[in-house]
Amino acid sequence: MKRRAPIAVATAVVVALLTSCSASGGGDTAAGTSGTSAGKEGVSKAGQDPSAGGGGEDSAGGTSAGVADVDPADVLVEQAYTVPGSEDTATIGVHSLVVDGDVMTLRLVLTPEFSSVSDTEAVSVHDIVGHAGRFAPMLVDREHLKEYDIVGGGPTEWTSDNVYTKVTNGEPMVWWGVYAAPQDDIDTVDVRVLDELPEFTDVPITR
Repeated sequence: MKRRAPIAVATAVVVALLTSCSASGGGDTAAGTSGTSAGKEGVSKAGQDPSAGGGGEDSAGGTSAGVADVDPADVLVEQAYTVPGSEDTATIGVHSLVVDGDVMTLRLVLTPEFSSVSDTEAVSVHDIVGHAGRFAPMLVDREHLKEYDIVGGGPTEWTSDNVYTKVTNGEPMVWWGVYAAPQDDIDTVDVRVLDELPEFTDVPITR
């Protein structure tokens, strides 16, 4: 996350129509690190999990679209978190990082347990970590002295929207962020979620 010229598109349509008419029976044919950058072409910023699968057709003529298999219960480790200046708490858990080509995705599971709102109210990522300003967990490769930050910048960052990603109080929600794939042959990284929280250490990388 380029367009062909209108003439090229029109030509392709005409060719397709002629081919269809002449055939008997007819038929269909079958997305930064510190100091580095990653391409953004072809990625939507509509809050969609980048691993949810793209379009396209399979060999049988059907689509290859799918839904990312993300189970909030599959966290590797979690820790309790208290929102500064309040009695509201949340649990933050981490999944294995998943590499897909030039990028890798971090998923956190945030479960708010807010005493300041009812059990039927919605709580956003911003409500949990909003005091921190920009919520951008950092991936740390200590062996090679490298840090990986979220791809993009400002409003074009490849992450869940922290304001509009919400869940009912007491229920888990998945936050995701996209990073450049590791530059070195590593199997784990440390994940620094918030400055006031201990890091998640040795989080595995799945390829």
